[in-house]
Amino acid sequence: MRWSARTLLCVGVSVAVAGCGSGWSRARHPSPYLVMIPTMKAQPTEYACEVAGEPATCVSLLASDLSELVIELRAACLALGGERAACVDD
Repeated sequence: MRWSARTLLCVGVSVAVAGCGSGWSRARHPSPYLVMIPTMKAQPTEYACEVAGEPATCVSLLASDLSELVIELRAACLALGGERAACVDD
């Protein structure tokens, strides 16, 4: 079977558009992942502190509350297309 130049061009363009289309589709249709901010077990506490010699307001969190927040935000980052190195920075 002999392929004409026009047929090959059409097939090539179709394959290219299909390949790019999957990326465009992802951008137009974000992940169905829904971020669920966990319920905190303890009320965060604000206090005055210094950061780099400047006055600031700091917040204390229960370690387990912070851990749950970090896990959820990392999962959301990955689900929404973030790169592992950027989402899971230990």
